Amino acid sequence: MNELQINTRKSILNTLNLLASFSQQLEYKNSAPFINVTQELIEQWNNHNILKNKVWYIEIWTENEYFSLEEFNKHFQDNLKSMPKRLPDVPDILENKAWIQIMELANSVDSSFIY
Repeated sequence: MNELQINTRKSILNTLNLLASFSQQLEYKNSAPFINVTQELIEQWNNHNILKNKVWYIEIWTENEYFSLEEFNKHFQDNLKSMPKRLPDVPDILENKAWIQIMELANSVDSSFIY
């Protein structure tokens, strides 16, 4: 892998870690109180998702990892549709069932990756 691929993989795995962990989301919020962490994580994920059809991007994942990311993205996007347009920030977002489901899905996907 080249440097771009290595950095992209790390960045996506970091975003999955953040999506999977409320404690890390809270830590993020405490370190940057002016940021809506919920919105930031959604934007991070969507920015990564733009790359999904690029050959160099596909090459950084095993077939199973790529499939897992695609499945996660499908459920992620479906859950976003049921969330309010004005997204609650951490910690209030934990009252949202769709966000909790995103976190659970991210946790299950993240735990299947090789770091």
